[in-house]
Amino acid sequence: MKSSFTVKISVFLIMIFTAVCILPFSYSQAQSDTRAEHQQDPKAHPESEMAESDRQKHEKKTDQVLSENDPQYWMGKGGLYASYGNQEAAIKSFRKALELDPENIRAAFNLGLAYAENGDYDKALGFINKAVSRAPENGNYLYGRGWVHLLAGDPEKAMQAIGKAAALGNPDALEYMNSIAPRR
Repeated sequence: MKSSFTVKISVFLIMIFTAVCILPFSYSQAQSDTRAEHQQDPKAHPESEMAESDRQKHEKKTDQVLSENDPQYWMGKGGLYASYGNQEAAIKSFRKALELDPENIRAAFNLGLAYAENGDYDKALGFINKAVSRAPENGNYLYGRGWVHLLAGDPEKAMQAIGKAAALGNPDALEYMNSIAPRR
């Protein structure tokens, strides 16, 4: 049985994956599915009433189907896998995103979170630290690093990272710091 603390951390990691990965991927996938349905039955969707030229303009703007050569494709896939608890597949997807775009700091951060969920805190911190070094003012990355330090059993380093995130105005870090203040 997982402790309350572990459950809270898991929920936090899932929220980050959802915000960073799933929502953009799901939107483009939904658009792709809608276009495919529309081609099969043009009257199935309200946009079937649009003039043909308007529809073509609309499709150009919303045609965001990603290919397997696009790092965002793998970011979205990794986010979906992580949300469903398949950390091994998430790790493979985030690694592929980094392979395609080695400068993608979100991919490095998300890969670190996936490793943390898998219990490999050293690898997790390696990737999260890479993201923090590239974006030292990103409160989400610092807050994530703090949570991984907590999971790894290093509360001093965790408090340093979460404290920095709070100083940058990260709302989750501020809430955490406020919640532990009475206990200190």
